Amino acid sequence: MARKCAYTKEMILEVAIKLFKKEGSDAITAKNIAKELGCSVAPIYSVYLSLDDLKKDLAFEIEKSILEEKNISPLLSKMLAKLEVNDTDEQLLSKLEEFKRNILNKDSKISIFSQFSDFISLIYQTKKINFQN
Repeated sequence: MARKCAYTKEMILEVAIKLFKKEGSDAITAKNIAKELGCSVAPIYSVYLSLDDLKKDLAFEIEKSILEEKNISPLLSKMLAKLEVNDTDEQLLSKLEEFKRNILNKDSKISIFSQFSDFISLIYQTKKINFQN
């Protein structure tokens, strides 16, 4: 009897992240992941009920890595500088902290895109008020 190799969720997700970094989101297919793992697509579907479930986990991991404290500060500083936002504005800093907390909380139902949109809207409102004064 042939030895059965177990593929874990972490192994599959790691390959999906590698493919995403290398080739973009279009490369995230069961066939491509299976090829990288050296198996059929069956182990992938035994771990994930659908490719959408895998893509949700992938999106979460990408969002999480973007928003890790050590990586986000320089990125946000550059973004705020480009938008000419005063990074001492208490309302903006509070919203930014809320944004990071919600994204890092996997149980949060609020997507990164919704959070980012709210944050940008707040920046726009702040700039508009400052412009009118």
